[in-house]
Parts: sequence; C-alpha cells; structure tokens
Amino acid sequence: MTRKELAEKINSFEKGNRKREWPMVLVFLPGIVLIGLFGAKVADDSPLLGALAILLMLAWIVGTTWLAIRTNNKRVRDLGLLCPSCEANLAGPIGRLAVATTYCSHCGTQILQNDAAPSASAS
Repeated sequence: MTRKELAEKINSFEKGNRKREWPMVLVFLPGIVLIGLFGAKVADDSPLLGALAILLMLAWIVGTTWLAIRTNNKRVRDLGLLCPSCEANLAGPIGRLAVATTYCSHCGTQILQNDAAPSASAS
C-alpha cells in the first residue's frame, strides 16, 4: 500500500464516521431520556421498578456503545486499516503517523511502500 492509498482510506473512514455520528446520537440520547423518565415515574410507586429502570438504562448504554464499537471495528477491517504485522488500528493518529513515516508506530514494521514522500519544501 502507498502513502496516498492509506491517507485516502483514513479520510474515507473519518468521512463515514461523520455521517454516522448524528444517527447514533439521535438513537442514544432519546433512549436515555425515555428510560430516565420511565424510571422517575415508576420509582415512587415501586423501588423494584426504579432499580429495573436503572438496570435498563445501563443495558441501553452498554448495548449502544457495544454496537458503535463493533460497527467501527468492522469498518476498520473492511477498509484494510489494520497493520499487517501487529493488527494495530490505523484509522487515527497512528495511521497518520504511518503515512508520514511509512512505519507502524506499534511494532516498527514498515507497512507502506517508500514512494515519493510528501515534500516540505516550497516550490
């Protein structure tokens, strides 16, 4: 893989994340609010239902977080944003560092072809 290809994959991943952020927020926050309102309403009637509402809220938080992480990891694999040597995630600063140096910052293996490096000199 070349520097340009990795940079394009990272940009594609980040662009896709921006598209997925708002739908996730629009599912996560109303769920928390609705469960909280349910808990506030039933807590006076029964401590058991109040405890159930707290457990339901924790399950909602853990479940939606797990789903987001799972989706994110699948996208990283699908885009090939894993170090071939140590399988470190290259979808963030680690990947940007690899674009700059051609090496994985986790294992030190050269993961990119040493093609034309980005030039810092002015034309």
